[in-house]
Amino acid sequence: MAKPVVYLAGRISELTWEEASTWRTLAADLLGDSFQIRNPMRDKPELKTVGKLTGAYPEYLLCQAKAIVLRDLTDLDHADAVLVYAPPGCHPGKATWMEIGYTVKSAKPIVLVADRFDDELRTNPFLSALPRLLIVGTLTEAAQVLRSLFNV
Repeated sequence: MAKPVVYLAGRISELTWEEASTWRTLAADLLGDSFQIRNPMRDKPELKTVGKLTGAYPEYLLCQAKAIVLRDLTDLDHADAVLVYAPPGCHPGKATWMEIGYTVKSAKPIVLVADRFDDELRTNPFLSALPRLLIVGTLTEAAQVLRSLFNV
């Protein structure tokens, strides 16, 4: 049986490579070998030396705007679930909101790691009305939910 695929969505813009990658590495470790991980930071080593990431980098093949969107949407199409990371002080960026909206259309589960008491997220009518979105407080809780959803 194929392993369930989880896409790791979360802010990249305005973060460094390390800041955008650290939680993704931890999430992959927590999900372990039971899942296939789709990490939008993969195969982009050129970005490690950029500093704060500000968008597309046309000088790098996989960092051009069209390449980023093509691969991210393809990854979302193949994903069975989306794990969104939006800890306190790091709300989703525009691209992450797009990924959430794109996923909603497919009726796939979305697990959002955020401050469950954050009024901006908790009272957001878009988020609070989504039947397939669950807000949890930690990556560990997100991994627990995903394991339960896919019985792995």
